[in-house]
Amino acid sequence: METKRCLFCEQIVPARLVGEELLFENCFCAPSGQYRLRHDYYATGQEAGFRAKSELFPLVSGYIRERTEYDEAVALTEETIASIRTSPDVPGSIEEKAIRLIRYLYRNAQGANVPVFIHRLTERYNLTYSPNLQEFIYIIDCLRQEGLIERSGSSLKLTEEGWAKAAEAEGKLGAKRCAVLLPRDEQLRQAWIDDILPGLASIGYQPMLNTWEEQRRGDEDAATMLAGCKFAIADATGQSPSVFYAAGFAQGNRIPVIWTVRKEQADGVSVPPGQARPIRWADTEELAAKLQLQFRKEE
Repeated sequence: METKRCLFCEQIVPARLVGEELLFENCFCAPSGQYRLRHDYYATGQEAGFRAKSELFPLVSGYIRERTEYDEAVALTEETIASIRTSPDVPGSIEEKAIRLIRYLYRNAQGANVPVFIHRLTERYNLTYSPNLQEFIYIIDCLRQEGLIERSGSSLKLTEEGWAKAAEAEGKLGAKRCAVLLPRDEQLRQAWIDDILPGLASIGYQPMLNTWEEQRRGDEDAATMLAGCKFAIADATGQSPSVFYAAGFAQGNRIPVIWTVRKEQADGVSVPPGQARPIRWADTEELAAKLQLQFRKEE
């Protein structure tokens, strides 16, 4: 099998061309999985400057690792890679990065004071989205001094206090992201905020409501909005161009789209080819129940 050097962790691993994408497997970015990268970007990325390689690529590596750990498919394009730098899912401060490490330990340990062996620990600094080993070790030392973890060689374990803090953080931040694409109708948006978004949160999703201006329909807005989302809900009521654009962007990045529309407008709505017919709704309470049922089916 052909091998290539991963742009983001620099490990040489099996890689194969699938259509217009390169499929990388079992590198430090995806230790037990795989990710896809546009073939044309691979050549561009090899020629990237020092800043991209030292600042952006470590963030992408951490992003891939965390998403694949949650069993999410990762397909990277130039637009999605550029959006990762400013994504709300990517930790920026040392404190935020430290939280990512204790969440990782929480997910992989059987309980407090149970060690987690990290193979090749000195090369796994994408666990904290860190640009280098020095920052990663500093974060470990900070957590150890705070009494949240203990270290023995390549094994880390959460203390009782660390376990409790990690459990709280994982509960708040571990929800699956779901993009909610709505038209610029303030009454409709408020109804969704009141009746539908809480229902999605109750079944383990973190709904991300679109906020960009309708006339701004560039790839960067859509990529930032959809980064890391497991599903997208697009409401076709009013046939907003920005909603249809973002939904198309999601579909192009293999993010499933669930369409909805008010019953009185359903006959005049045409969704893109290959998409399921929109869920028709008369009121948002009815739609909330239908969406929860649909999401459970999709899982």
